[in-house]
Amino acid sequence: MKKIEEIIDAIVRHGEDLNSGNSKAANKLNDQITKDTQEFVNRNGIDSLLPWLEHDNLNVKLWMAKSVYSEYPEKAVSTFLMVEKTQTIFAGSAYLFLDMHKKNLL
Repeated sequence: MKKIEEIIDAIVRHGEDLNSGNSKAANKLNDQITKDTQEFVNRNGIDSLLPWLEHDNLNVKLWMAKSVYSEYPEKAVSTFLMVEKTQTIFAGSAYLFLDMHKKNLL
């Protein structure tokens, strides 16, 4: 079972891999982050992820927003909107999440 700091470190590495074009490494991390985050939530509750919405790293914000969406859609959407306004690789993902939200697909 991973500690939240280990999950955050993996999310940061995932974002670095995306930025550098290393999609193979990013995809490998994606599956592990998803599994570890769900296990963390099962042990500690979804509320334990809320403080991480304020993290400096945009990829961490995005992952945490997606993770808390089911219980805190307004907080998640606010984060998606903020990330969408950045001119980073993460803006596209935020846009997709917002589009899915509007279509009730999240």
